[in-house]
Amino acid sequence: MNELEKDVFQDALTGVGNRKLLELKIGTALHEYQRQHISFGLLFLDVDRFKSINDTYGHHEGDRVLQAVASNLTEHLRNTDICGRWGGEEFVVLLQNINNANSLTHIAEKLRAMIASSAIFINNQKVSVTVSIGGTLVHQRDTLDSLIEHADGLMYQSKQAGKKPYNNRGLDL
Repeated sequence: MNELEKDVFQDALTGVGNRKLLELKIGTALHEYQRQHISFGLLFLDVDRFKSINDTYGHHEGDRVLQAVASNLTEHLRNTDICGRWGGEEFVVLLQNINNANSLTHIAEKLRAMIASSAIFINNQKVSVTVSIGGTLVHQRDTLDSLIEHADGLMYQSKQAGKKPYNNRGLDL
């Protein structure tokens, strides 16, 4: 990626893709799904209690938490997957060539567990960071907006259900 592309498509704080890149890549994946039926999944992640982290430790430390989450995500994804910061403390992961709920669930759980087990130290104190995750597989009538809305809604159900990566009906609804 050249410098201009980085300025346009990379989140300056975390180094992962930004919302513009995610919209472009999801749009391309939707087009490929409609033309060639190449399935994909989408995960919507939100850092739990992020406002509390900012309020307790300051925005600089909150930024470090976001950087650690982004690093953890990219480290544990396949090269074909796209991770980006949607906004604030929200991240979206585009999982290429995923065609069943079991695979989507497995990846979501792996990411959730890896983030929860990573060590983030603030003022020599280990701070526990967790994420809530909602996810969905693409369906024939999906649009960019419907996919994001669906995964986001499932993420909020996950938050309410006690930080589980998916609700009791699974990720693919």
